[in-house]
Amino acid sequence: YTGAEGITWVKTSPGGKLNNISGGFSGYSVTPPSPQVAVRENALHHFSTVTVTGSDLEVVTYGVVGDGSPAVVVDRFHYQETCAPELSFAVQPVLLDVDEQSAQTLGVTVSVADPAVAWSTDVPWLSVVADSEPGNALVSLDAAQLAVGTHLTSVRAELAGYDPATLLIVARVGTPLPTGELVAFSGPARSSSGTLDGAVLASLSYLGLVPDGPLVNVAFALDGRALRDEDSAPFDVVGDQNGARPLELDDGPHTLEAILTAPSGATNTLVASFTVASPAVAGDCVAEPCTTVPPTVPPTVAAADAPPASATATPATPISAGLSTLAPAVDRTNHSSSATGGDWWARWPALMLAVVVVGLFVGLLTRPRSHRAHSAGAS
Repeated sequence: YTGAEGITWVKTSPGGKLNNISGGFSGYSVTPPSPQVAVRENALHHFSTVTVTGSDLEVVTYGVVGDGSPAVVVDRFHYQETCAPELSFAVQPVLLDVDEQSAQTLGVTVSVADPAVAWSTDVPWLSVVADSEPGNALVSLDAAQLAVGTHLTSVRAELAGYDPATLLIVARVGTPLPTGELVAFSGPARSSSGTLDGAVLASLSYLGLVPDGPLVNVAFALDGRALRDEDSAPFDVVGDQNGARPLELDDGPHTLEAILTAPSGATNTLVASFTVASPAVAGDCVAEPCTTVPPTVPPTVAAADAPPASATATPATPISAGLSTLAPAVDRTNHSSSATGGDWWARWPALMLAVVVVGLFVGLLTRPRSHRAHSAGAS
């Protein structure tokens, strides 16, 4: 092969993010992986082999747990003079964290919707059967047949005229799953929160996760796009130790996903669907239920001051009109106060008293110095 025939770059990370000795590895920045990523697998250590036979070139990447158990194929590809079309799975390698004695089922799909696709696996604790939809199958794991620990296998899909496809299955048994709740906080102090799933929020909202136990990482993604990774609490979508900050969202439906990682390495994915419907003033309401604080009303008239029953009822005064007699109106633009001419007339006694007090004080300050000295000497 020459450079004119194309160059393929192959990168194999022996430990990947699993071999995070320094504790400083960042999380994945894009979920799902970008198109140039052939395989994203974060539960195993990896190595690759390159085999050349005549004009054929084959690259096989393996994964190992590191406990002495056999390696499994994570991915493979080859170059040859003529290549048959290939099957491919619509998902990356599957990591299943399951409790002891439990069972789990998931659906898998290959790139060709043909009922003739043959499915197989090579371990008794995993079964695979074709689904009614061509090109789809159901994979079931029975953890009751497994000891506590990490177990590897694969699902193989074959179709005449195509290169087969292999899907890696990593089963971790007996490792408690990290849990928590995706929430909308009431404000930056996180003093209260409401369940995010099913909520209706304002365009400026404080989103985050309330964990049920210790976590070493939370990776947030909004509408399928990675937002940020948090390695320590508090786990805000936007914010830091000083407080949560609002995330500005467009009106309409949204989905927030959080991938939780426990100190044991076990992972769990939480998903919440919510809707943004901006109130009249963006940011006034950040979490359901959105309530409006009622305005202050004038004190209720005491019974002794109530008019006689025979008196003609007086039309009710609007609350806004009643408030204008209790305090000067506030201009929220420049924070100055204003009052009507009647208001100033009603206040003239207090103003006159203030003038008299000021006058007396000024008079004391301006008395002749000799008189003040004399008074001091007479004492």
